[in-house]
Parts: sequence; C-alpha cells; structure tokens
Amino acid sequence: MMRLLKQLARTLGKNLIGAAAAIGVAGLCVAPLVAAAQNQNQTIRVSPAPAEHRGWARDRTDIPHDQDYVLGQLPNGMKYLILPNQTPPNQVAMRMLIDAGSMQERPGEEGVAHFLEHLAFRGTTKYPDTSASSTDPRPSVQKVLEDIGLQMAADVNASTGPDTTTFILDLPRNDQKSITTGLDVMRQLVSDMLIQQDKVDAERGVVLAEERSRAGPGLELSKAFLNLQLGSHPYGRPPIGLRSVIETVTPKTIRTFYDAFYRPERATLLIVGDVDPATVIPALTAAFADWAGRGEPGKDPAPITVKPPSPDVSVIVTAGATDTSLMLRWFEPYKEPAYTIADRRKSLIEQLGAGIIARRMQGLNEAAGKPAARIGSASRAAISGVWSGQIANTVGITDVYKALDVMVKAHRQAVDYGVSQAELDEQRQLVIDATRREAERGRTGTSVAQVEGAADMVAAEVPFVSLQRAYMILLEQAPTVTLDEVNSALKARFREKPSLLYSGSAQPAGGEAALRDAFNKAMAAPVSAYVPAAVKPWPYTDFGPVGVVAKRENVQDLGVTLVTFENGVKLTVKPLPSNKDLINIRVRVGLGRLQMPLNVIDASDMGLSLWSAGGLKKLSVSEQARTLAGKRVGVAARTLDDAYALDNFNLTTREDLGLQMELFAATLTDAAYRTDDWASWMAQADAADASFKLTPSGVLERELDRLLHGDDLRWTINNKAMRDTWKPADSIKYIKPIVDTSPIEVIVVGDVRVESVIAEVARTLGALPPRPPFKEPAGLRNVKFPAPGTKTLPHQGRADQGYALIGWPTYQGAYKSIRDERIGFILGQMLRDNATRKFRSEGGATYSPMELVDFPTFLPNYGFIAVAVEAPPELIAEIQSEIQNIATTLATVPQPASEISRVTQPKVEQARRNFVTNAGYWTELLANVHDDPSGLEYIRTEMKDYREITPEEVQAAAAKWLKPETAWRLTIVPGPGAQ
Repeated sequence: MMRLLKQLARTLGKNLIGAAAAIGVAGLCVAPLVAAAQNQNQTIRVSPAPAEHRGWARDRTDIPHDQDYVLGQLPNGMKYLILPNQTPPNQVAMRMLIDAGSMQERPGEEGVAHFLEHLAFRGTTKYPDTSASSTDPRPSVQKVLEDIGLQMAADVNASTGPDTTTFILDLPRNDQKSITTGLDVMRQLVSDMLIQQDKVDAERGVVLAEERSRAGPGLELSKAFLNLQLGSHPYGRPPIGLRSVIETVTPKTIRTFYDAFYRPERATLLIVGDVDPATVIPALTAAFADWAGRGEPGKDPAPITVKPPSPDVSVIVTAGATDTSLMLRWFEPYKEPAYTIADRRKSLIEQLGAGIIARRMQGLNEAAGKPAARIGSASRAAISGVWSGQIANTVGITDVYKALDVMVKAHRQAVDYGVSQAELDEQRQLVIDATRREAERGRTGTSVAQVEGAADMVAAEVPFVSLQRAYMILLEQAPTVTLDEVNSALKARFREKPSLLYSGSAQPAGGEAALRDAFNKAMAAPVSAYVPAAVKPWPYTDFGPVGVVAKRENVQDLGVTLVTFENGVKLTVKPLPSNKDLINIRVRVGLGRLQMPLNVIDASDMGLSLWSAGGLKKLSVSEQARTLAGKRVGVAARTLDDAYALDNFNLTTREDLGLQMELFAATLTDAAYRTDDWASWMAQADAADASFKLTPSGVLERELDRLLHGDDLRWTINNKAMRDTWKPADSIKYIKPIVDTSPIEVIVVGDVRVESVIAEVARTLGALPPRPPFKEPAGLRNVKFPAPGTKTLPHQGRADQGYALIGWPTYQGAYKSIRDERIGFILGQMLRDNATRKFRSEGGATYSPMELVDFPTFLPNYGFIAVAVEAPPELIAEIQSEIQNIATTLATVPQPASEISRVTQPKVEQARRNFVTNAGYWTELLANVHDDPSGLEYIRTEMKDYREITPEEVQAAAAKWLKPETAWRLTIVPGPGAQ
C-alpha cells in the first residue's frame, strides 16, 4: 500500500535529475552539518555572553508583540515560549534550544558540541543508562519517553549546528504526566548529563560512524565555500568535527564545554501544542527554576566586520559536485539587525527592488537561451551574530559565460537605470496581495511545524509579529515608498563590484583566468535599460460545455465524496479543515513507472520533464510566471510507480481554486513540450552520474531500486551513454499520447467545500472530451524481489566506508491483507531497533540503521522487508549475519506484549495525527479508490489494527517471511579508485 519507506528517500536523496540539482550551494549554506575549512593561523576575537543573553527581541522593537506567543524568562535567565495550538488536538511539541554549537569550540575541541549532543541519550543523573546489560533499576531516558508514547528518532531527537544545539520531544498526548515527564527529561539533558569515560567510549564509535557517513562531495564543496565566505571564523567549522578530536576527546574536555555553554541564560524552551499557559508555566518553573550554571560562562566569537581575504574571482572544483553554479557576493560589515517600524520600511524598500530584479531574471535567462536552470537575483543573507551581505546564486548552468552575462547585466541595469514606476506599482501590489492572503489565513499548521518556525525566529532574534499586524503596517508603509527610494537603495546595494564564485566538478572553459576576464568585461560592457515584457492575460478559461456528474457516492464515515463525470473523469474530495485555507490537489494519468518500456531504457525517461517544464503553447514559462504572479497556483509533474501525476503541493487557496484547475486542464490539453532545459538536465544528470560512485550511499541511491525490483529496467536509472543517444522528440513521442488520451483522476484534499470543488472540476477537466479506458498490456505487474544471494557493488569513496543490506521477500501471491502490511511495518521497526541497539548503542559501529518496507497493492507478487546499515567494510558480513540472527529470534522467540506496544503505540498516535491534519496522507491513500477501495479500508482500520496486533501475529509473520534461505544481501565496499 505505502511506497518504499519514506526514511529511505529522506536518507538517500532524490531521483537522478533531483539529485543532480540538490547539492548546489543555494544562497548562504548554514545547514547543521555543513562547514568550511578553518585557518588556524588567524586569531578569532571573542566577546563575553551578556548576562541575560539579550532577552527577547520584543524588548528591542516598537512593533507590538503577537500576544498568542506567551514569552517569559525565569530569574536564572532561561527563556520560555508557549504557543497554544490545537492542530492536532491533545499533542505537544517541545524544543530546548542551547545558544551554542560548533562555533563556540576552541582549537582542539572541533566536534565536542556534537559529541555532547550524542551523550544526552547515554544517560543522566536521574535516568542513568540505556544499555540492556545495566543492573541499575532506574529507567533510562529512552524507557521513560517510550512509556509516554514517544518513539526514538521519530519523536525524540537532537541536532547540533554551528550556533545552536536543539533537543526535540514531540509528545503524542497533553496529559499532566506527559508534559511533566517531557519537562523533567529536558531539564536532565541540559544540566545533568552523565559525561563519563564508559559513556564517551561507547558513543565514540557512533560519532565516528556519523563522520564517516557524512563525508562526500557535498560536504567538501560547502567547506570550501564557507572558507571563502567566512574566512577563519569558527562558524565555518563542520559540527561533525575533526576525526582526530573525536577519536581522542576526553570526558574532561566535554564536561568543560558542557559547563561553559549549557547554562540557563543560553537556554530557550519552546512549547507549542494543546496546552494552557497558566498550567504549563508553573510546571516549567518547577522543573527549571533551580538550574544554575557551573563555573565560568563561555564566550562567543565576534561577528565579521572586516571582509575576509579572498580573490575577486574564485574557482572551487570538487570531484563529484552535482551542479555547476555561479555566485555574486557583496560583503557588508556585520551589524546587529534592528526590527523597528522604521527599519521595517527600509527592508520593504529593499524587498520591492529585489522582487523586481528577480522577476526580470527569468525573462533575461529565457532570452539568452536558458544558459542556467535558475538565475537568481541578489537577496540579503545573514547569519545571526556572524555575517551579513548580499548573494545572487545561479544553478544548473550549461553555459557559464552566458549565465554570467545575464547575472551581471541584470544587476548593472538596476544600478545604471533603476526600475520603472510600472514595475514598482506591480511589485508593490503583489506584496500587498500576498500579505493580505497570509493575514486572512492567519497562523496555521501543526504544532511541530509551528515550533520549528518559532525556533528559527528565536535563533534569528526576530520579534513575533502577528500576520494581521504585519499587514496593517504594510498597508501604511507600502503606498509611501517612492521610485526614487527603491532605485537609490538598489544603487547603494550594488554599486560596489561583487566577488564572483564558480563551483563545479571541472574548471570553467579557459580556467580561472578566462572567467576573470569575462567577468571584468561584463562589468565594463555598456548596458541598455531593461524593457519589461508585456504581461499577457491568462488565456485558459474555457474548456467547453460544463461537465455533467454521472455518479456520486458519499463515504460517510470518512467524509469522502466520490464523483464520476460523464466524460469519465473521476474526482475524490476530502475536506480537511485543519489544512486551513490550503488545498492539496493531485491529477493522475497513465500508469507511471509501470507504463515505461519493459525491455529498454530510452528517451521515455525524460518525457515527464518535458511535459512539466516546457510551459504552455500560449505562454512560455517566463510569460506564465508573469501572468500568474501573486496567485497561489502551481503544477509539477511526478512519476509515481502506478501513475503520472500533476501536483500543486498544497499551494492553492479557495480564492485561486478555479485558476488552479484551469492550470491543470491547460497542462493536460495544451502543453508546449519546449526543450529549453534539455541541455541543463543532461548536464546535471552527467554530474550526478559522476557523484553517485563517490560514496556508498550514492551507489545505494543509484542502484537500490533496480536491485530490489529484480533488475527491472523501469526502476533502473539511466546513464550518460544512454542519454547521449536521446533526442527530445523521442521523449515527446512517448509522453504526449499518455497525456492526451489517458483517463483522468483528480484528488482534492484540504480546506474546501465539496460543491465548489465539483463545480470547478466540472468546468475544467470535467468539460474535456471523453477519454477511452486504458487497456493495460499483459505483464506490466510481473515484478519480483531478487532471488536469494549476495550482490556486491564497488564505490570510490573513502576506504573506511561501506553499506550492508539484508532483505526478505514477503508476498509470493496476490495482495491479501492490509493487516499483514502493518505487521510488516512492525517487524521492520523491530529489526531496525534491534540493529540500532546491537550496532550503535552497544557496538558503536554505525550511525543510523534504517528499515525498508514495501507492500504495494499494484504489484500482486511483490513485497519485502529489509534493513540497511552504513558500516566499515570489514564489519559488513558480521552485521548481515547478526541481522539474520535478530530476524530468526523474532521468528522463534515470543516477544512480550510490552515490546509490541512500544512499537505500535507511536504508530497509533501518528495515524491519529495523519487522520486529522495530514493532507499528503489522504492524497496518497485516496488514489484509485474509485476502482480499488482498499485505500479507504486502509484509513478506516489503521488505528484499530495497530492497537490489536498481537505478539503471536508478529512472530508468525517473522517465521513466514524472515527466513535465512530467502534472504538477499547487498554489499557496497571500496573498489578501484577508493580513497
């Protein structure tokens, strides 16, 4: 039913084209495990942390505070934020932010902040140990949290960034015990970790395994970039640290960092969920009021006020880089941002100018023949307390010098000629309309989403201002902004010559000298004023006589409405009020991956991209962007295993529902299949090919789907030799008949009125000519899991990197039982949890084992359970053997009911959240329910099944499926060229 466990996608990345575009340095890279090389010879100035560590940003602004956010500070300096939120009901998200990370480390401590975060779950004074061999009767942190329904990793986690360490608890219930326990655990983590030699030694291997798994081209590229951007500032250190430090760090060094930086004045507790502040504040006060720092407080590095030494043109060549990019950088001495009403107006002036330049860029890029997939205009970038400046980033480049000309030309036009009054008026209205929509919608989202947003604002020291207040301020300020102010701001921002950075897997043509010469010529060449293109009206409003409903069925218990129009279009509507003012829509045609050629990998692989990105016959991509500017509509095509899909990614509002349906109908009936991006796609795919082989995880990403589907070519990623023979016309020849003739299915989930949806579909997709039923060729679904045995693949990464996988087929017959699938998910997690305990907690051999579980309804003879583990090559055989032993134990030794409950209880809570708040969940499961109602049954029975599945059922399934004689193994080890 559910596709390959989502953890695999999160861990391994995207498909070929997506992966090719994913590693470009987009804007300023501030991801937690990205860092730059450090110049050990330059002295870093430090400044002491203020006594109150700055308090709340609301105290430094004249903008009224959003009263929904309850802010406070205990006498010891610890801040807290409480935001009541009932989406979903009865649940609470907690975050503890420590205002310290890798940039607070001193030379010789690189990696200590991250190591300390790992030790949090090795035990505290009150909850001392997590090992199975411990004789201490007191419960572990893991046991205490699992007892209140949390699942490790999913609901309990932590992360370390350059300037912040975050501890995460997502409580499935809001009862007093859960909240009190959550607060107690948070207090223990920040003040009473057990930093002892045995625990440091036990976790050392895990941290080393994480360092090993992170190594690769992406990290190297980011390190080089941040070294240029920040010089020797310690923000550029990789939070993962130096391997030499991880291998030798002592408890004393870690304790010293803990005492210096884990202090109440550096801590902020965030609580968002179904809570009453009047109840929570006394509870958190009781938990944290007596927390006091130990010893001398730590110090922060000073911000960058002098431009770090770097050439005006820099070239970064990284083997395996999956993108070619250009970046223009304007440095500004760092100053603390101000958030007054007056400063807000200054920011608005900059925002309006930047928006105009950004809109110009797309047209200039298109006019130049699309030398880059995306050419970016400059926007303000900053790291709080460290760096500020302007950055313009261009990615997906196929012609470096044309892309450079476009970038320079656009910014020089802005400086020399400014923008026009018409452009300003248009941009101003777009900003007003977008802000109005947000104000009308109000603050929405799940508690987890809102606590993450609040954490970002706290880290950036931004005041909390209501959307309605922001709109009122904008209405007062926007009309007063003059053309002269916008143009003066543009000149001030871009008058100085920027620095240029090139990055890619190879030198630019002619090398650095040629790039510098081209840059200087572009900066000196005469430019003419920009002439805005006319905005064309939206031409797709009439698709024929309004469609007639032929059949309607209400699924009362689930609140789902099924509609079939006379032309054969099938519509499924699920109102989901918690998805406030947002609507998720998917249009399905064809059979997706199933429909691709069985015996050849050809240009059909690119058909979807040409359909999705080629624009419409009456509007090019840039024209469409100008015409639809400010509208909450969008469309992107995806290849699913059993359909091609057009998605709007939960973007649309009720106000734009009609326009969104027109856009879908136009994409289905009048696609232009332009080939402007073909060269860019090929270049990105070539770069991805080169990158995959450089890490075992890259090899896994490229090869795993093919191998798990028995070498089926439809799940096989193409290669350069194949792509070099392809022509766009052949891709169009494949995809166009599918788009033109396939039956259409529409799924709409969100804050909708059923009748309104039916009406909008009736006048668009329901008005199209009838399409004949699809006649499926025989053999499309004959997919098999690989036969027992071992497959070994090489990688060219570090010699200490490897991957081990072991999997078992499940179904050898027709799909019979949704309950069986759920048992499979339980078994998958139990395998992973036991592997984690064996190889991480006890052995320190790996960072994060993952389970892979797939029971697809559309493949009747296919399904599997597997576990994958990143590990040193010399341990792979042992790990695979031990996982089989774990599987055999599950099959032969009855598990206690408490162990099954430990796994299923969080799944019940997740199902409850999905049912109430998750538009994507409903969209996936409502696919094809007109013909196969199993999706409806899946939703109905999920919570009930997870509550009722017994230890006996789990053991029986393990005995049936997890047999040594049916196991298939994948081993990825260093090959020729490994480092």
